Amino acid sequence: MKRVFILGIDGGTLSLVESWLDCLPSFKKFFCEGTRGALETTIPPLTPSAWTSFMTGTSPRLHGVLDFYRLDENFRVRISTRNKKIKTLWRILSENRKKVISLAVPFTYPPETVNGIMVSGFLTPSPDVAFTYPPSFKEELFKNVPDYMIVENVKYTERDEDKEAFRDAIFRMMDARTKAMVYLMEKYPWDVFMVTFMGVDHAQHWFWKYMDRSHPRYKEDERFRDVILNAYRKMDEILGYLMDSLPSDTVMLIMSDHGGGPCYGSVNLNYFLATRGFLKIKGSAKTGIKKLLYALGITPSFLAGIAMHLTTGKVMIKMRREGKKKLASFLGLTYQDIDPEKTLAYSFGYYGPVYINTKRRNPRGRVSDEDYQKVREDVLSSLLEIKDPLSGERLITRWWMREEIYGDNWNMPDIVLEMRNFAYTASVFAFPSRSVFLPSLTSKSGEHTVHGIFGARGEGIPEGKKLKYCSILDIAPTVLTLTGISSPPYFEGKPLFQPVKVR
Repeated sequence: MKRVFILGIDGGTLSLVESWLDCLPSFKKFFCEGTRGALETTIPPLTPSAWTSFMTGTSPRLHGVLDFYRLDENFRVRISTRNKKIKTLWRILSENRKKVISLAVPFTYPPETVNGIMVSGFLTPSPDVAFTYPPSFKEELFKNVPDYMIVENVKYTERDEDKEAFRDAIFRMMDARTKAMVYLMEKYPWDVFMVTFMGVDHAQHWFWKYMDRSHPRYKEDERFRDVILNAYRKMDEILGYLMDSLPSDTVMLIMSDHGGGPCYGSVNLNYFLATRGFLKIKGSAKTGIKKLLYALGITPSFLAGIAMHLTTGKVMIKMRREGKKKLASFLGLTYQDIDPEKTLAYSFGYYGPVYINTKRRNPRGRVSDEDYQKVREDVLSSLLEIKDPLSGERLITRWWMREEIYGDNWNMPDIVLEMRNFAYTASVFAFPSRSVFLPSLTSKSGEHTVHGIFGARGEGIPEGKKLKYCSILDIAPTVLTLTGISSPPYFEGKPLFQPVKVR
């Protein structure tokens, strides 16, 4: 059976790569000698759900991870966790005695016990925690790659010096990860090796407005115009190295967790639901003070605006990073200020999914099973009245009911929304402003899209072929098939290729 190398490009977008092929010779060669496709990811296209779907071969319906956070029945925000009964690709490979190396794959903290080495990636709390398996490898990693970074060691702000520092940190992070990749490739045996790079995704999030002349916040600035293209050029260099270095019995896969596109702003759906009578706020004294501040315009959006203008030193920047959410939660309305006994619907999540406040989900919920469909239809009908402030057209371009995507999993949202190809997001705050629309509180100008990138090259892989359809759910069964392992019956994807025996 074959060895498999997986190059993860967080945010990698086939349409961008194809438009820049003359600047990306390694991608051009890879596509000529192999197969490519626009990899469809989870809906909505979120990092936690997408990477978990890749690693488990299942959708959020089964593994349970949708967003970075979830709400419990008391409207308290909790960190999302997956269904531990579903084995990851790494566990299945290890149980079948395959040597595994997993480097910087997001959502792998804490690292699993594997037959090999795992270095957890994005969403690892800090480099101070035990983020490697075996734990002893952490010291070895920093000894051989002292500049290794889990994420960039600086933050983006709208100050020019911070933009430049963040841009430079993206490429330092990619270079250090390449060193770690080469070190692991050369020193340790492996049957399946995966490395993920975050640089493309972060460049797209923060520098899209410098590349896209049609963006409403487009800025002409030569310093930042080609940051995204240069991130893809860096990936092209890495891809070229791998194509030259990998053994001939290796099938190489390229994949991303989602694609990239523009971000136009944020939508305050809870404010909208409240104005339509679907959401009610508690009447307690503490909540009353917050309601007064909210009425006076003291909102997270207002506080963020002040912070943006006061970031004149490192102390203030640190306050913004670590204290802004706590300050906003103390002064502003939160999810715990929602009255569960009077509320019919609320929105929670990065792309604004809507939950009907059912008794089935929450013992204090207001909506019975008998009223569920009617309430959901009324909520959706109201949401569809929202107009995009840029075009004047309907904001919500597509929508899905819970059962269409998640089956009978009642922990999932009841209405999933696509707002202008996911160019609008929701805020992390329950009530960020006193308006439906607001600028992104993070200054992001790029966001996620449903279609990312897939590629495959090696013996038995069709040359010059473009797949009509491929899903992130297909990657795990493809890897197992190539390594001669049967997929579990609960996998929701299918192998994209059949194994070819190595002569």
